Amino acid sequence: MYRRQKDFYRIMSHLLHSKNLDEGINDILLEAMEKLEGDRAFIFSYDYSCNVQNCIYEVVSNSSLAEIDQLQGVPFDATPWWNEQIISDNPIIVHKLEDLPPQASSEYEILKEQNIKSILVEPLLINGAIWGYVGIDFVKDYDSLDEIALQWFTQVAGILSLSIQLRLSRQADEKKREELIAAKEKAEELNML
Repeated sequence: MYRRQKDFYRIMSHLLHSKNLDEGINDILLEAMEKLEGDRAFIFSYDYSCNVQNCIYEVVSNSSLAEIDQLQGVPFDATPWWNEQIISDNPIIVHKLEDLPPQASSEYEILKEQNIKSILVEPLLINGAIWGYVGIDFVKDYDSLDEIALQWFTQVAGILSLSIQLRLSRQADEKKREELIAAKEKAEELNML
């Protein structure tokens, strides 16, 4: 218990002091992947306006496992069972790919194509809404996760949600700042006329 608390303190401290949140998020994904002995860790964001999901972060134990380029613009209707689980704020814990329910047949095919044996996914909640999800793939071997490991990953997902919320807030602040500078410059130009 004490060790897990130290992990969270260290992770949060690292993020809060990180000048580059993207690097901090990748570091957390790498640590989660290594601690849970996975092969790939990822974050997907939902684009509700286009009804697609995009892999925006990925770390892999071996470069041959990278999938990020193939996981852009994945239509919601390609993974209906999956999205229903995530949007309902339910984790997806599949110890053996063959254990997916029958209604997840399209998800089974997608995961099988990536050679996934086990998968762990947690929804990411930002500003009270499901923003996307974070997950760990197990490709080389089936997972051996116990309840403590699952709880740890749920808490890491919470830290990642806060990190992404902070990143989005910083981006919005930067955009506002740029708009104010542009408006000021335009006003100065008009005053010169």
